[in-house]
Amino acid sequence: MGFILVEGVACGCFDLRRGKCKAVIGGMTRKECTKLGSYLTLIFILLVPLPVVLFCYLKIYFAFRKREFVVASKTVLKTLIITVIVYLLCWLPNQVVFLILAGNFGLKLGGIWHKGSTVLVALNSCLNFFIYYINIPSFRNAVIATVTCRKTETSES
Repeated sequence: MGFILVEGVACGCFDLRRGKCKAVIGGMTRKECTKLGSYLTLIFILLVPLPVVLFCYLKIYFAFRKREFVVASKTVLKTLIITVIVYLLCWLPNQVVFLILAGNFGLKLGGIWHKGSTVLVALNSCLNFFIYYINIPSFRNAVIATVTCRKTETSES
């Protein structure tokens, strides 16, 4: 939802074919349009999802602890910590770059810092697979069974 909102504002502000601001939202200037897009990106792509992810993982963690699944709760907590750290390491540089772009502090859209931070964002989705594969034995077993075309205990009917 956040991505759609941010993209909607960006498409309303920028002529993607010419790479220039159309400034169609309330007669905004290019600078105002860039700032708005940067702030919306920060809010809906970093600040809103992070508490949601933390809430969900902590709810799972406490549910396991309540039922005394000690090993499972440690696995969930370890996965939570690693996932959140990787999420921040991948997304935070991108958000800093966009805030610097919004402030007009000398970075250029499409420059090396912008491209590098965008690669980190894309990398985040790839890293989640490896985090789960390394930390969650049942996930690892399911991946191995899928790749080798074997049936697992849970997939038998």
